[in-house]
Amino acid sequence: MSSMNNPHLSIVVTSRNDNHGGDMVKRMKYFLQTLYTLSSRQEMGLEVVFVEWNPPPTGPLLKEILPLPPKNLDYFELRYVVVPASLHGTLDNSDKLSMFQMIAKNVGVRRAKGQFVLCTNVDVIFSEELFDALFSGLLQKTMLYRANRVDVPKDIPGDLSHSDLLAFCQGNEIQRMGKNALYPEISNTTPWYFSLPFIGWFLSLPQKCIRFMGIESLSSRYARMDTDACGDFTLMHKDHWMSIRGYIELEAYSIHIDSLLLYYALALEIEQHIFPSKACIYHISHSNGWELQDPKEKLFWDIHQPKLDWSTADRFGRYIVEHQLQYVNNEDWGLANHDLEEYTY
Repeated sequence: MSSMNNPHLSIVVTSRNDNHGGDMVKRMKYFLQTLYTLSSRQEMGLEVVFVEWNPPPTGPLLKEILPLPPKNLDYFELRYVVVPASLHGTLDNSDKLSMFQMIAKNVGVRRAKGQFVLCTNVDVIFSEELFDALFSGLLQKTMLYRANRVDVPKDIPGDLSHSDLLAFCQGNEIQRMGKNALYPEISNTTPWYFSLPFIGWFLSLPQKCIRFMGIESLSSRYARMDTDACGDFTLMHKDHWMSIRGYIELEAYSIHIDSLLLYYALALEIEQHIFPSKACIYHISHSNGWELQDPKEKLFWDIHQPKLDWSTADRFGRYIVEHQLQYVNNEDWGLANHDLEEYTY
């Protein structure tokens, strides 16, 4: 491993050693091992910033149980940043939530050294097409990048090779979340006729022409926002993360906070780009996955969570786009004024 002061990309994730959702260590190992394998394809520099939030008082730190990078990776760096339980305990609702995911990701974003910063999660696997797109040299500073999330079963057979793991993911799709890159103007692409060639492109053609002429309405711009599972993949230049001040730091469950980042991007006229369908992330399903919960279970789950409801989030998002850009975070967002323990490999 060589020292990298300004790598091309920082991937920011957060977790803790609490077996969230079951088989958490197994899912994190797949995440890291896939990146280790794929990283040999690039020479532009990749760092993974792993924010360990509120480690449980018993049990080892993640750095002690997760695989370290192979010694032959010359353009890769793994960093662990630890946010202690004592700091977590100072926040509201710390007795109800053991993790504040978006604040934790801000910790990583603020300390990221990469030119571009990608916030994602520890239970995803990158397709080769997506990884190659990230290191193609074609990423633009002016864009916000999104990728589809494809949910796959949690029961992945053990000891799969990298190619077999990707083959398993490709052949076991449960659901796909995110807009179609070819026609993001269309909200619902589930009807059968979208499987026919060119139908989606044809139906979206009027809106594409309006965009080309520069007279797109604000409602159409809202419709194109790719908010589904955006917390699993949001990529921007580091300067944009800094100008937006990261995710809004609400001391609550993470739902909808990720979407508000896209409203800030829209307000600052940062254009959205969606990668093609094959350039996706595969998400390993787990028992606490919100999107895959039974609707009845969601009723009882929701009432116990301190969280932001969608109507409030959408109202605030539209306000900052249409009226006045307002920042919720202070300039010390991401715990910038705290000296946190860090380990680098």
